[in-house]
Amino acid sequence: MSYRRILITLSQVSLLSFGLAQVCGCASALRQRQLALITPTATSELWKGMHAGAYRAAQQHGVRLYWNGATETGDVERQIQILEQKSAQHVLGIVLVPAHASALISAVAQAQRARVPVVLAETRLAASSGLNVAAVVNDEKATGELAAKLIAQQISSGDIAVVGVDASNSGNRDRVEAFEQAIARVPQLHIVEKFYTGQNAFTGPESDPALLLTRHPGIRAIFAPSLEGTHIAYGLLHGRQGGERVRLVICEQDADQFEPLRRGEIDAVIAINVFQIGYHAAQQLLAHAEDGAPLHDEVIQPILVTSSNVLDPAVQKLLRPYAGYDK
Repeated sequence: MSYRRILITLSQVSLLSFGLAQVCGCASALRQRQLALITPTATSELWKGMHAGAYRAAQQHGVRLYWNGATETGDVERQIQILEQKSAQHVLGIVLVPAHASALISAVAQAQRARVPVVLAETRLAASSGLNVAAVVNDEKATGELAAKLIAQQISSGDIAVVGVDASNSGNRDRVEAFEQAIARVPQLHIVEKFYTGQNAFTGPESDPALLLTRHPGIRAIFAPSLEGTHIAYGLLHGRQGGERVRLVICEQDADQFEPLRRGEIDAVIAINVFQIGYHAAQQLLAHAEDGAPLHDEVIQPILVTSSNVLDPAVQKLLRPYAGYDK
């Protein structure tokens, strides 16, 4: 091979290497200008609202938003897989809604070691995690106390069931605890059963929700602190014939609740302002990426929705928050 051909070949190799480096560099830069939102699933109206808030923040900062979650509720392994993948890509930051208070601890620690900041949204990790992770959460104490107040206004005395207690979700636990403490201050009201769902749900005869009203025919109100609990409780009460009407106060909004709310089959929805939670969590990460602003805890107030205000434009905007931010 001639000296000239050797030079030409070397030049071609150099150009090819440069081109590959440019492509790799662009791909790396693209990932680094990306914010990740990881929710338990990507289909629920609840998480669509959080996506809308995070998307608005990303838009304002000119950053791409990646959103993903498991296809089935409770698929913690899939959420861990997504979290590890985005950590390895060194994205700007990760907004994470943990599907389990303990199972995500190791993956979050791994992200921190990779210097990928994480802000928790809507629920925290277990207190025993030892990790210092900022969280933007719903005011669970206010939510539980408001639910108790609404039920106390509707029934002066009687038995209450709590349907949808999820011991694996720290926010749910705090919500239920606040409700129990508030109800305990009303001597005429008594919580006769807590029905567990989620990762640590009971098994056996007591796991059949259809028997709840059979076991406790005197129940006059049900508090559902989760979406899963709402679906169970509404299924028990919908179309029920005879007997005194059982009041139903629920948390965590979904689109299929609004018509039953208008008809009076659901007495109140204590909606979680997931749009603001997603927006504030994303804003924190983006401000941290841009100028090193410290990450910190924030508490967002819930929204009371009843038949009297469910159609108000301001409430609808909060409950159906996409309004163009759903890309």
